[in-house]
Amino acid sequence: MAKHVTSDSEDDLPHSSAKRLRTSSSLPRSSPPELPSLLDDGAADQVVDDEQQDADAGEQAGEEAEEDDFSMDDASDNDEEAVKRKQDLLEKMKARSRGQGAVAQRGIIERVELQNFMCHKLTTVDFGPQINFLVGNNGSGKSAILTGITMALGGNARATNRATKGSGLVMEGATVAKCSVKLRNRGPEAYKHHVYGDSITIERTLRLNGGGSYKIFNAEGGLVDGNRATLDSILDAFNIQVENPMTVLTQDQSRQFLASASAQQKYNFFLKGTQLAQLTEEYETIQTNTQTMQAAVDKKQEIIPDLKDAYKRAKERAKDAEAAVGQQDKLEQLKNRLAWCGVEEAEANIATGEEMLHKEEDTVTKIASKLQEFEANKARADASIADCEEAQKETQLEKDEKEPALKQLKDKIHASREKAREWNQTTRTASATIQRQKDQIADYERQIAKEKKRLEVDVEAMQRPVRERITRLEEENLARVQVISAAVREIDELEIERTRLVGEMDEVKAKIRAASDDAQTIQGRIRNAQASKNNTMLAYGQAIPALLKVIDADRGWNQKPLGPMGRYIELTDRKWGPLIESVGGQTFNAFVVATESDCRRLFTLFQKHRIDHKTPIIKLAHDPSFDCSSSEPDRDILTVLRALKFSNEHVRQAFINAIQPENSVLVPKRAEGDRLFDVGKRNIRVVFSQDMFQITRYENRAGTRVVDPWRGAARISPNFDDQVQRCQDDLKRVQGHLNEFETQRKAIDQQFVTIHRKKEGLERSCRAEKDAMIKTNREIEKQRQQLQEREPSNISALEELRDQCQAELDTTLAQWEDAMRLHEASLLEENGTETVLQMRQMEDEVKKVDKLLKSIMEQLNKAIRDRVNAESAIAQYNARLSAQEQKIDDLRASVEREREKLAHLTEQASEICDRPQGGQKQSEAQLRKQIDSLQKALKNRERQQGATIEEILTELSNRKNVLVEAKATVASLNVLVKALTSAYQTRVARWTDFRDQISARAKLQFMHHLSARGFTGKLQFDHNHMRLNLRVQTEGGEKRNHSKQKDAKSLSGGEKSFSTICLLLTMWEAVGCPLRCLDEFDVFMDAVNRRISMKMMVDTAKAADEVQFILITPQSMSGSTYGPEVRITKLGDPNRSQGRLAFGTG
Repeated sequence: MAKHVTSDSEDDLPHSSAKRLRTSSSLPRSSPPELPSLLDDGAADQVVDDEQQDADAGEQAGEEAEEDDFSMDDASDNDEEAVKRKQDLLEKMKARSRGQGAVAQRGIIERVELQNFMCHKLTTVDFGPQINFLVGNNGSGKSAILTGITMALGGNARATNRATKGSGLVMEGATVAKCSVKLRNRGPEAYKHHVYGDSITIERTLRLNGGGSYKIFNAEGGLVDGNRATLDSILDAFNIQVENPMTVLTQDQSRQFLASASAQQKYNFFLKGTQLAQLTEEYETIQTNTQTMQAAVDKKQEIIPDLKDAYKRAKERAKDAEAAVGQQDKLEQLKNRLAWCGVEEAEANIATGEEMLHKEEDTVTKIASKLQEFEANKARADASIADCEEAQKETQLEKDEKEPALKQLKDKIHASREKAREWNQTTRTASATIQRQKDQIADYERQIAKEKKRLEVDVEAMQRPVRERITRLEEENLARVQVISAAVREIDELEIERTRLVGEMDEVKAKIRAASDDAQTIQGRIRNAQASKNNTMLAYGQAIPALLKVIDADRGWNQKPLGPMGRYIELTDRKWGPLIESVGGQTFNAFVVATESDCRRLFTLFQKHRIDHKTPIIKLAHDPSFDCSSSEPDRDILTVLRALKFSNEHVRQAFINAIQPENSVLVPKRAEGDRLFDVGKRNIRVVFSQDMFQITRYENRAGTRVVDPWRGAARISPNFDDQVQRCQDDLKRVQGHLNEFETQRKAIDQQFVTIHRKKEGLERSCRAEKDAMIKTNREIEKQRQQLQEREPSNISALEELRDQCQAELDTTLAQWEDAMRLHEASLLEENGTETVLQMRQMEDEVKKVDKLLKSIMEQLNKAIRDRVNAESAIAQYNARLSAQEQKIDDLRASVEREREKLAHLTEQASEICDRPQGGQKQSEAQLRKQIDSLQKALKNRERQQGATIEEILTELSNRKNVLVEAKATVASLNVLVKALTSAYQTRVARWTDFRDQISARAKLQFMHHLSARGFTGKLQFDHNHMRLNLRVQTEGGEKRNHSKQKDAKSLSGGEKSFSTICLLLTMWEAVGCPLRCLDEFDVFMDAVNRRISMKMMVDTAKAADEVQFILITPQSMSGSTYGPEVRITKLGDPNRSQGRLAFGTG
């Protein structure tokens, strides 16, 4: 039986181990159907009942024998019954040769393709299902096609006699060669038809540098597999034995077989072709192994008496130790209890730990509940803050709308009141004027009456000088009043100017302070930038470089912290730097840790290095599957995240979780942010404008606030030279402003001095003029008293003055009446009462709005306090929760360690004994005390007996086990040896039966084929010397009786070739492979023998069931006609570019 041999120097391909070929049919494809068997019923039953392992190959070798109707050897030729049966079989063979064999549905070759293989650049050959002749001139590549079939079907290059390895078959000038064989796969016994379809294509690639590969395609050209094991399965299913010399007879083998094969070589061909040789090798291996096993059994049998004696001595010694068994049993019980003491202690520790764990888990539940409560409070506070802010904006807007109207009403009422005040003043002035005029008229009347009494006296001369003096003095006083009034007006103007200058001075001083602060800030930024130029980490704080060194040197991290975060971030466009620095704030200074223990460790280092308490520590485990793309807006919208580049994915994830940059949009102007919200772009949470505004929308509420600028040094993508230059430019600008403000302050101070001096001079002048007026008024009063005493009566003058006063009174009264009419008309027009009511109503509404605004602010402040308190509580409870979870983890780890310890102790104790049940629990010390006491007693006994009880009983048990095992082993081995011997003998007998029946059938087949030329002859099998000789009688008719049979060497060349072809056809009948390949079968034949041999081969092939023949000949077959079963393919000159070859049918 052929084994599938790995190709070449194994060609670096995956190999399957050599295995026995299994066939699905019980008969070879070429065996004649329905031949009665000569095996008796017992032999047939024996064949069926034998193991399938040897039957696989045995069936193939003996299938023909099972169908044959006879069993014979050379000695049976004279037996009349055998001769009769032989004649019957020959008749059946002749009848079958005239019949038509069935076409194979699987396992035959439909097409062969060669590329860069040997002499073929690209060649395709299609084969018929039964008989194929490949013809062509020498060197046309006929044998290469047969070699390609062998290689594609897994053959070894050395077996083809064309190369020692696969690389030797690659065409000269090429680096890769391919050979492909398409096998038919139809019918009910198709191989995995649902996978491969109607055909299976096997392609093998050979490389010039060694190695290669297989590819197995289905009928549609799809690649199914590339393993050598799959190829072996396919070949097994189709019963193809590519390296069986009877299946593929190469050119060299064909020539040797036809020309110079010796009797020994012919017999070896017979054994290999029928696979009896492989069975021989395997049976020899079985016999060798069986003999080795028998020798081992004999050696074991020899030591059994010694084992019996040893067991007897151990048994007698054990009887003497029975007295100590009780003590030993008690000691064992105590030791068993001692072994389980640790288990009980561990169980107690586990119970205690689990109880503590349950308590701590309850505490975690309570903390988590509190945490949820405070988180809910924070959520409510956030909602309340949002509501209050919205209400504040709406209320403030309402107030802003009412205050202008209220101011307008107040201005109107104030104007009305000013008019009323002016009217009242006018009324009082008019009343005083009328009363004064009335009083003066009355006074004139009294003086007239008095003067009439003093008509005689004339004092005009006396009064004139006094009146002149009084007039002069009054004129002087009037001039002084004008001077004082002008001075007072100028003083008022100076006071107004001074007040204005005070406001300007305050503004200038505020500007000076702000500019000074800006200058100091810029100088600090310059120093920081210059320092950060040598160490960029200084931008994050003076202590950060030292902290980073400590972090790098520390080996106790679970995962080294990442920070500051800004060192892993860069800007894509520097123009957004100030805005993003302000938006990110302290987040760029943050550190990222993965575990709680690392967080606590880093916080300790923060405290040690006095890091700013505002620097965050973000605890976040890296999530490789993290993705925020679903939260980002459209690609054409710039976000904070898109404006940054990250060199660490963990930092990027932490940054996203910290400030949500993926939906924070950047725009140049505030108006563009409002527009984005108005058009309703998706995934926009907040918008930051380059002019430092933050725009937000919450449902229908909108909000805008100014972004607080980052006051520290630049941290992301810093350009320290540009930063220093910008700071220096800003410092120059601020210092210029500061100098300008100082100049303004000095100018204002000078104006203050000038105003003060003018004011003091005017005040001194006023005081002097007032003092002079007082003196003058006193002199006027004194002169008037003298005038009153000396002045004579002047009735006419008094009457004239009276009449003048009366006329003035009449004029005043007329004017008063006109003014009253105008005032009443103005009151009716202005309707002051209604305006006052409107103002009071408006004031009440504004007060209500102010009260509501105050209430809202109180609620807002309360909500902010609640949120701060909730955040503080959340932080506190988070810390407690983390600590509690750590505590639980520690407890759980402790309990787990105890469990592991318990499992280990239980395993150790279980190896010693089962767990003792019942009994009083004792401590380890008590058990050890009792054990020590018993061990001392047993040692005394051991000294007396020379061994311990355990040793004695162990020895007895071991002796007994060894004896029992030896007996059982010898008995089982004897049974096995007998079974193997019997099986071997049975298989040898069957093998002999197979060989005899196959050789008997071959004799008849050989005779039948010789009769095609009228020859007679026979095959002489010498099985003992493994020789096969051909005896042929070439003469016919009457000469046959007188002629002798010749051996192959005595025959002519044509006769020898024809006889050898007959032998080859005979052997093919015993081969179960569906392929028959023969190269240059007619190399030594003359035309007559070639014609007869080819007709015989064609007839045999036509009659064969499900067998494909591929025959190669260099002779021309242009005039041959054999029918549609025969396909003739002619190969052209290989140096021409060959495509698909034409073929014809004979």
